[in-house]
Amino acid sequence: MEKRRSAFWLPVGAALSAAAAALASPAWPCTPPLDYRIDERDSAGLAYDARDRVAPGASPQSELTAFWARKLDRDWKSQAYVLKGFANGSPDWGAGLSLVRSF
Repeated sequence: MEKRRSAFWLPVGAALSAAAAALASPAWPCTPPLDYRIDERDSAGLAYDARDRVAPGASPQSELTAFWARKLDRDWKSQAYVLKGFANGSPDWGAGLSLVRSF
């Protein structure tokens, strides 16, 4: 089976409450994940996320996330991830699991 790689750029805006938005500057993260398809069901990758500060006095964010995803069937997918933060506005580390159903 042929192994494929893909890369995509996903610009995302930060959503803030109306009160916070009045004080905030725009936050434009850079999220260029690299995804490697292992086989028909599994993929793994890395994503780096860097964001400006979203409010006066807040810290910028910088995080690297490694993830593994498995397609369970046509509608369901699971994903596990770990992340490492590199800035004061980021968590020191994180981990999680998700279960997603397409509809």
